[in-house]
Order: sequence, then C-alpha cells, then structure tokens
Amino acid sequence: MDYTSPPPKARLDWVDTARGLAIVLVVFGHCWRGLVQAGIVTNQFLIRHVDDFIYMFHMNAFFVLAGCFLTRHVQKASASGFVWRQVARLLYPMVLWTYVFIGLRILAGDSTNSQSGLSDLWTSPLPPLEHMWFLWALFIGMTLLGLLMKLFPALTTHKRIWYAIALAGLVFWAVVDIPLPLIPWLGETMRYTPFLAFGVALGLSTKWMSGRYPLPMVSLIVFLVLGFAAGYLPIKSLSHGTASAVMTVVFLQMAQWLSHWWSGKTLGNVLQQLGRMTMAIFLAHTIFSAATRIVLLKFGVNDPIVHLTLGTATGVIGPTVMYHFAQRLNLSRILGF
Repeated sequence: MDYTSPPPKARLDWVDTARGLAIVLVVFGHCWRGLVQAGIVTNQFLIRHVDDFIYMFHMNAFFVLAGCFLTRHVQKASASGFVWRQVARLLYPMVLWTYVFIGLRILAGDSTNSQSGLSDLWTSPLPPLEHMWFLWALFIGMTLLGLLMKLFPALTTHKRIWYAIALAGLVFWAVVDIPLPLIPWLGETMRYTPFLAFGVALGLSTKWMSGRYPLPMVSLIVFLVLGFAAGYLPIKSLSHGTASAVMTVVFLQMAQWLSHWWSGKTLGNVLQQLGRMTMAIFLAHTIFSAATRIVLLKFGVNDPIVHLTLGTATGVIGPTVMYHFAQRLNLSRILGF
C-alpha cells in the first residue's frame, strides 16, 4: 500500500483537464438554472434530471481535487500562513465579487432574474450570496482539515484514516438535522467537506495522482445509471452521498483518460487552459451568461438551445478574456483570480 504523496510537479495535466470539464459544467448548470428561473425552460422532466445529474458530481470534483493537494499546502506553510493563504485565495474574492454582483444588478435594474437596490450595497457577504457558497464552504473545509493536519501530523501519511473521515462526514450529513438558521452558514460545508477529505485520501496515492487509473466500461454504465437515478434519491441521504462519490470518481477517471487521449490536441489544450483559469471563470461567468440571456430576450429569442449554447459559450469566453487582460495589467491578485 502506498501512503506517500507523489513527487511534486508544477501542474498535472489530468487535474487541469478535470477542472476544465467541471468549470464548463458549472457555467452550463448556472445558465440552465437561469433559463429555468426565467421561464424559458419549462419541461419538468428535463428540469429535474439535467440539474440533478450535473450536481451529482461536478461540484464534488472541485472539492476532491482541492483535497488531493491539501497535504502539500499544509506541509509547505505554518498554521497561520496556511490560514492566511485560504483567506487570500477564497474569502477575499468571495467578498469582492459579492459586491461586484450587487453593483451590476443595481445597474441592470429589472432585466435580471434577481433584482438589487442601493440598500443591498450594505448587505453582508455572509452568509454567502448565491454561487459564492462554494468559496465559503471550501474555505471552512480547507481550514478545518488543514489545521487538523497541523495538530496531528501523522494524518499527512495515513490514507485509510481520511477514507474513514470522509465516510463519517457523509453519514453525519445524512443523519444530522442542521438547525434552520445555520443552513445558509454551514449547510453546504457539511455536505461537501466529506469530498474534501476523500480527496486527501486520493492525494496520498501515487497511482491516482499519476492519472493512470483504469476506466472500465462498466464504470461508465454505472455513471449513467446513477446520474438518471439522482432525481429519485433524497439529497440528504447516505444513498445520495454514496452515489455522488461514485460518480465523482468516475468523472475524474474520465478526465484522466481524456487527458491522455487528447494530449497535444487542440481540445485537450483548451480544456487544460480553462482548468488553469477556473477561479476567474467561476467568479465572473454569471455576468456574461446573464447578459447574453438579457440581450437574446430583448431581440425576442426564446429558443432554449440557442440560449444554452450562447450563454455557456459567453460564460466561458468572457471570463477567459477578462483573465488574460488581468494578467497583462498585473491585476489578477486584485481581482481575486
């Protein structure tokens, strides 16, 4: 059994591929939800199954991937240095872009699905606004598990303990009722931190981190079956958590396989580039997707396929352009990228 981290490398291609695939699904998922909220998509069967299918694995994947590298981050910094890194990389952009979104909503007026007024500028960034829950949940999870490693250094080498922590977290999420006032603050953290711990365990496997895990055909069949069943599983249940974990692993195995299959090819390079810009795309994509929806509606376009295609494309391309401009102007850190 291998309980050592793989040798450090500047970047792992399969990880960037996985992040690229996942962030495209994030953009698609938010575009889809925006169309549902705007009444453009009305088919209840599709609304239920498309949304449930995507959310069974794509956000989990980000937590698992973050967990894969958590041990290294903890080992490279002091406890205070580690925490401040999480503040700078996760809390700062969450706070900054919360007010960016509020400001843009005020300017957009009643064209958006959710309106804001000048009084909303005094809104606290906590509990997090809309998709900013991800940064808040990741901050709490990374900080708690990182400090746990600092308190018990032996945890940085014991894979089985992290599998046990992940399983205990899934059970806790499934059986413990969160007090209603705490749900906006801790609900998503409790739901996704087990996947962060799961990622720590996987990160301690040289074979997994090498990106050469086998992808049997049966795994793809299981992935599709569980994805369809997602709409019938209670979200707050061990069955849902287990199915999500299985789908997440298969998704990451697919990313590993595609990374090798597309190595050196245009599509593979594009996905890896997107994987390196996930923070910028995550923070800004809804601005471009929502703007696209507003413009199309102004011109009388109501076709869901057109909205999904253009909304997803602009939600990816717009932040990508913004990222490159920020890089040229040395504004990446200021913008939280």
